[in-house]
Amino acid sequence: MEAGDFTLARQISARLPRKKLTIQYDDSGLAAEYRPKYRKAVEAGLDAWRRVMPELELSFGPSRDILINYTESLPADEGTGVPQGATFFLSNDPSEPQVEAVLAHYRLSPPQPSEAEMITYETAHAIGRALGLARSARPGGAMGRSDLNARVRVQVLSQEWQTVRRLIALSDQLRAAAAEGKVLVAPRPVLRADTVEVNFDPQMQGALVPFSFQLSNPGNAPLSVVISPDCGCFTLGDGLAQRRLDIAPGQTSLIQGQIDTTNFPGPFRKAIYLYSNDPDAPLRRIPFTSFVRPAVRFIHAKPQDVTVLNGPNEEVEIFMAIDPEAKLTVTKIEALGAGLSVKYEPWRGRIADPTLGESEPVERVGYRIRLNTGSMLPAGRSPIGLNITTTSEAFRIIPYTFFVQQGIAPSPVAVVFGAISSGLPAQGWVILTRPGQPFKVTSVRTDTEFFEAKLGPSNERGDIRIDVRYKGGAPVGAVRGSVIASTDDPKQPEVRIPIQAVIQ
Repeated sequence: MEAGDFTLARQISARLPRKKLTIQYDDSGLAAEYRPKYRKAVEAGLDAWRRVMPELELSFGPSRDILINYTESLPADEGTGVPQGATFFLSNDPSEPQVEAVLAHYRLSPPQPSEAEMITYETAHAIGRALGLARSARPGGAMGRSDLNARVRVQVLSQEWQTVRRLIALSDQLRAAAAEGKVLVAPRPVLRADTVEVNFDPQMQGALVPFSFQLSNPGNAPLSVVISPDCGCFTLGDGLAQRRLDIAPGQTSLIQGQIDTTNFPGPFRKAIYLYSNDPDAPLRRIPFTSFVRPAVRFIHAKPQDVTVLNGPNEEVEIFMAIDPEAKLTVTKIEALGAGLSVKYEPWRGRIADPTLGESEPVERVGYRIRLNTGSMLPAGRSPIGLNITTTSEAFRIIPYTFFVQQGIAPSPVAVVFGAISSGLPAQGWVILTRPGQPFKVTSVRTDTEFFEAKLGPSNERGDIRIDVRYKGGAPVGAVRGSVIASTDDPKQPEVRIPIQAVIQ
């Protein structure tokens, strides 16, 4: 518009954020039994925006605003290695949808049907993209989407809908100016930071690490910035967890703070996010990286994510390695749980810590802890807690929790359908696992006529998925049953997993 090309300006401004959006919805890529559930979830995504912005006009129909469709699954994200739950294509071509959202029917590994709540999340995210917002690197809100699979309700954050209101107001002004052929010179605040990354020297756990950086505004309009760390370990000036500031054109502001490393041993990877009204950099991330030398490390003699027990009264051996600079002495260790007992003694030796990526043993000093699991632990997976009292002021009581597992365990512990319609099919799933001890499931069935079960795929760890399907026709009210999995383990020939549902 500064150049006076108003034909192009009108074409571009027509695609800027506006109150009225139409969603074209294509569920032909879904099995028929999922369509009602996912359609309702998509409508909930529209409602999430309507709740905070009643002025939005969101509807379904043929559209070049937003297209939502489905595919069986998507490739893994290159950064996380997790299969993508959705992918989004943005276009400024008037002949194409402004936002195309391709949602994955199955997520994670082994594949799991996407929860309805995740379909709602992806829909709310697609609407946010059409309204001018970018994906947030921070989880939460409509724009901080995730490739995981959880039953979490989406909530559009106040900073999201307030930004959208400003974007729509500005877009309306630009459309009006383009229609009138009015030449505009846009006010343009510009955010500049004197660093793109902060990498501080290795620190001992518990150290308070100061930092500073400068923000400047070489633009021609006032710059508004919200400085928001992603971790409670940051404090900004005057002990604030978050800071807002305005920087006049041509001015600079010094940002100072400190990081408390007490609760973050090991690789330190946190960030400060800068939210600003710079149109070219509305969100900027400044990563903070280092290594925090742990004061204490817990290393299991048999390293596994979960310690699998072979029977009652089994001993679990754990080494508590203490950094010499920590200067702490253990005075008491308590095991939290009925029937558990614990003994400990000073120890020195060589052992590798897999959680730090060590492949060779390292000389360490500390305590050897021997926990007897007793005979009262339930079947399946259970957390065990230790409270370790020391002479250190910084680490007076050190809590430590780990998991043990007796036999083959289901995750989750029950197949919970929640409230479902009597006449419509519904899907659920459960994963059977026993880390480090492979097993086979020879058959699966249910003990209720309203549900059926079948074996799904396994992953590289040997976890086995069981798909559970509600067939319809159950009476209104609570329905209970079980999935029964037959295994090749003579000690555990059957695993029973509860089924819970409320029929409406």
